[in-house]
Amino acid sequence: MKNKTLMDEAFDASEWSDDLHTKVGAVIVYNGMNRGIYYNEYIGSTLNKAGRMDRPAKYNFMAHAEESAILNTLRCEGDLDGYELYVTHIPCPTCARLIVQSGIARVVCAMQRTSTSDVDEPITRSILSECGVEFVEYEKPLV
Repeated sequence: MKNKTLMDEAFDASEWSDDLHTKVGAVIVYNGMNRGIYYNEYIGSTLNKAGRMDRPAKYNFMAHAEESAILNTLRCEGDLDGYELYVTHIPCPTCARLIVQSGIARVVCAMQRTSTSDVDEPITRSILSECGVEFVEYEKPLV
């Protein structure tokens, strides 16, 4: 039940995303407690101006949900050793590196696909596995 509630929160957060094409949500958790809800968004004070909303320009102005979760939680908590990350989409390799380097111990992923998932997924799985981060494929419970 805990996984369902946290993943539901991640999917709810994904709806807040400014991204027109890929809406990703993430929830960062410690000791079973939600420590923050994040989504892919424009960074800092950058605006979703015309020309910045489509690929590839948007990549320069948007933060991934995992990236926002990790960096913002680090600012508040200072340490993510043993934390968990619930995410709606398969993390990209860059986010996988951030997950490892931040100390997150477990990723629960709903396995939603993006345009680069076929290339990214094996790399992400390899990074997480080789670095000892548990990767769990979330299976939505039957109602």
